[in-house]
Amino acid sequence: MIYLDNSATTKCSIEVIKKIEDVSIECFGNPSSLHKLGFEAERVLKESKEIFSKILNTSENGIIFTSGGTESNNLALIGYALRNKNKGNHIISSSIEHDSVLNTIKFLSTIGFEISLVEPDKYGSINPEDVIKLVKDNTILVSIMHINNEIGSINDIKSISKLVKSHNKNIAIHSDCVQSFGKYDIKSLDADLITLSSHKIHGPKGVGALINKGSLNLNPIIYGGGQQNNLRSGTENVPSIYGFAYASQYMYENFNDNYLKLNDIKNAYLQGIKNLNDKYGNIYLTGPSDNNSSVHIINIIFKGIRAEVLLHSLEECGIYVGTGSACSSHSKEKSKVLTAIKIPSEDLDSSIRISLGCDNTLDEVKTVIDALDVKIPLLRKYLRK
Repeated sequence: MIYLDNSATTKCSIEVIKKIEDVSIECFGNPSSLHKLGFEAERVLKESKEIFSKILNTSENGIIFTSGGTESNNLALIGYALRNKNKGNHIISSSIEHDSVLNTIKFLSTIGFEISLVEPDKYGSINPEDVIKLVKDNTILVSIMHINNEIGSINDIKSISKLVKSHNKNIAIHSDCVQSFGKYDIKSLDADLITLSSHKIHGPKGVGALINKGSLNLNPIIYGGGQQNNLRSGTENVPSIYGFAYASQYMYENFNDNYLKLNDIKNAYLQGIKNLNDKYGNIYLTGPSDNNSSVHIINIIFKGIRAEVLLHSLEECGIYVGTGSACSSHSKEKSKVLTAIKIPSEDLDSSIRISLGCDNTLDEVKTVIDALDVKIPLLRKYLRK
């Protein structure tokens, strides 16, 4: 099996699974309990926070564990908007955010908030100058993702933050860093609120975090026993949180080696795709191909071939790729990202995403390119009939 859909989810590492198992057996107490088992569980939570604190250079008090990236985005946007509506009601985001941001701000628009969306350039990047043009006196929040999950374009969050804060230092900056955490050093992004997810970095599903670096006041969106400083009620999922922390620690302890490895693999795929286009034509990359492109995401148009057909054809060879955002893959709508960067309408259904993880190797590249070399002429011939 060659798995190339790591932006949808990664395989949880054996080492992480073992850590989760150990904590589940040894520290099964409720961290809110006052006996020894509760104290042990609380200790594991504190150790997990310490790991994130060191990676992100932030206070442990600002680390809020959630059920994943979607909840973290909801808490950041709804929590900040509702708490600060007396300061203004205008929110800026982009048209190519993850659905957990776009649908959340859509909800906020139904309860009195004004939304402005920045359009990307043709490579899928957000120009900081276009953000500042939308700032108004009643703007309270800007939410721009760091790396786009479909095409891998990288946004300059630091420059966006600097421009916005120079206009009004009280405007909060949120960045969905689900795709960049573990692959990039994000501690210097200058975002007040940062969204993370575990299952994108070989950790368990069902756990994530919102990092409140700006020590902002938020309203909770889940009410109950008041855990996590009254910001996220519910008994903490201690084993998964520790698994997430351990996976994060591994990614950053091996950061340079992982980055170089992913970069070499990506470049090999780019060369292979170029060779296929030289041979067959009508194959092209979407998004940037330079330094503004993520090290682990490649989005390719195979003109004249439906992406779903190619995906299942490769699956027959034991090769697993994606077709965009996994969270919206069952939707019949065209990709908002590809539409926004003006990919021709006839090509919108022909996009395949290759996304890399720690388990991928250079040796796999030839197998995948050879499989495409066989499939492309067969599928184009079949579809012409």
